[in-house]
Amino acid sequence: MKVKYRHELRKLTYGIWIDGNFTWLNDKGWMIETKSEEHIELTHHELSIEVTMKTKVYNEGTIQYFLIKNLSSNKDREIKLFLRQNLMENADESITFYAPCIQAIVRSYNDQYLLLNGLMNNRGIVQYCTDFTECDLSAEGIVLLQPFSLSSEESILSIEGTIKENENIEGYFWLCTGGDEEEVIKNNSIIQLYLPDEVLTTGLCSK
Repeated sequence: MKVKYRHELRKLTYGIWIDGNFTWLNDKGWMIETKSEEHIELTHHELSIEVTMKTKVYNEGTIQYFLIKNLSSNKDREIKLFLRQNLMENADESITFYAPCIQAIVRSYNDQYLLLNGLMNNRGIVQYCTDFTECDLSAEGIVLLQPFSLSSEESILSIEGTIKENENIEGYFWLCTGGDEEEVIKNNSIIQLYLPDEVLTTGLCSK
């Protein structure tokens, strides 16, 4: 089970929009220090931010924790953290949709289901596109809204907040798989029980 989730994690890409600038976390400009397979620290001096990323894999899914530090001493800053997922060879017969009842993206392919969700500052997914290309992302960090698509290769979602000067903000992404929609919705609820208690006050996992 955990091997399967590690395979799914390799299909994920992360991006940050801040101060009118967008960068993927694998772009040039980042200083990357790999502490372990589950713990990575990144610094972008031009954007004055530090990112700590930790991954935890469970039987029901995987949680990725982000701690983003504002290195600027003179202003609060709006930040948007993006998760991009690629189905690769499984895209041809896929169905991807945003499920408002659980505030998550669900992808169906090859008799499997995949669910993507996130949380920042007690707020769930803000933006989403079920058939994403890079031209769908504007300089303002706005993604073209698309709640349903067929045979799409990539989807994207964002969690967003404001970082006070010289302070941190926390964010979470999680991913669940299952054999049908009911199973991934159940795993979506279970995996959130592993989040810190103060995060669970949102009731985001309710169907």
